[in-house]
Amino acid sequence: MPISGTTALKHFQVAGYEMLAITATHAAAVDLLPARHNDPFDRLLIAQAQTEPLRLLTHDTQVAQYSDSIMLV
Repeated sequence: MPISGTTALKHFQVAGYEMLAITATHAAAVDLLPARHNDPFDRLLIAQAQTEPLRLLTHDTQVAQYSDSIMLV
């Protein structure tokens, strides 16, 4: 990343983004995902987006295959 996580968090807070905690429901939803992608953090983001429901933006073509609500950018 071109900036640190701490700096990114400050920018997100200033911009008014709401932070979304990871819940047990999100973690359990990972089990329901097909095994198209092996990165556990990406799989958690996918499950979280589907559970809430939220749109997820990604550059990863494998992640984008999980749902129409995941947008390839």
